[in-house]
Amino acid sequence: APPGIENIFESSNGIYWIVTTGGLYRYNPGAAPTKPQTSNSGRLILNAEFISDVRGFLYEDNQRRTWFIADHSLNVLEEKDGRVLFHQVDLNVPGQPAVWGITDFQQARDGSFWIVTTYGIMRRLPDGREIFYSVKNYRTDLLWSVLEDNAERIWLTRSSGTYVLKPETLAELANLG
Repeated sequence: APPGIENIFESSNGIYWIVTTGGLYRYNPGAAPTKPQTSNSGRLILNAEFISDVRGFLYEDNQRRTWFIADHSLNVLEEKDGRVLFHQVDLNVPGQPAVWGITDFQQARDGSFWIVTTYGIMRRLPDGREIFYSVKNYRTDLLWSVLEDNAERIWLTRSSGTYVLKPETLAELANLG
């Protein structure tokens, strides 16, 4: 049976990234087909390239970099010489439990990345410095999603409710070690 589709993401360059139960695929609608376009039963065959058996979700930042988030791994994808390379971004999560994962990822207007994990939330500043906000009851009251609103507040959802943060500006964090 064909793999089931879990996520489809279109990057700004028109490439479609498709996450299935069988892994990650890349589809370029402008590429010449390498296979017949229809099967014997007349169904359309998508000329997608298999990239990896890893599953996750994708995000494009304001610099048009494509990020791939899978379990506890955060990667920047690079297309080079016809191949897709995964550049893992190390996160310095203090006291990180053995089992944890990334549940959401959002870039704010100031260029910071808000990375929601099952252990807490990390703010990765544009210069690479990180601020980690741990949460109580992380095993039973998970953080799920993050969103920045027009007032640059950060909204977090958790099993027990929704939280709103007004984060420090980058200028206020200039002297942070």
